[in-house]
Amino acid sequence: QVDSPVDLYQRPNTAYVADFIGDGNFFDGVVVPEGIMHKSLGLLPGNRYGKDISGDAHLLIRPEDMRLADSGEHSIPAVVQDVQFFGGASTLVLSIVGRTAPILVSQPGATSAHRGAVVNLTWSAQKAIILPNDPRRSAL
Repeated sequence: QVDSPVDLYQRPNTAYVADFIGDGNFFDGVVVPEGIMHKSLGLLPGNRYGKDISGDAHLLIRPEDMRLADSGEHSIPAVVQDVQFFGGASTLVLSIVGRTAPILVSQPGATSAHRGAVVNLTWSAQKAIILPNDPRRSAL
């Protein structure tokens, strides 16, 4: 993929490019009209951006595009494993039942979340990118 750095990051064409350019939270599933259907988490909303993608696929959500929210539709419960404060931003390292890879969430400034807290994750479907299946990447 040849594109501007911003477009490579925000709209990668493949899981390889997405993984190479920055951090990302990947979920595997089967494409449905609203996003992907994950085997244990259910419907995860996402966007194909006009690409003809069907069958097995990856859903990419960048850490800065995930946010903590009240429980509700399209939220995933998670446990805070670590909080890293960098002055202008905080990164939360979270775990989800049935998933081995950690989830990264970036937030501006400090966060009130602490290690061991149970939180709910959500995101905008417009920011979640559905990518063609790449058998070399297994996100769980």
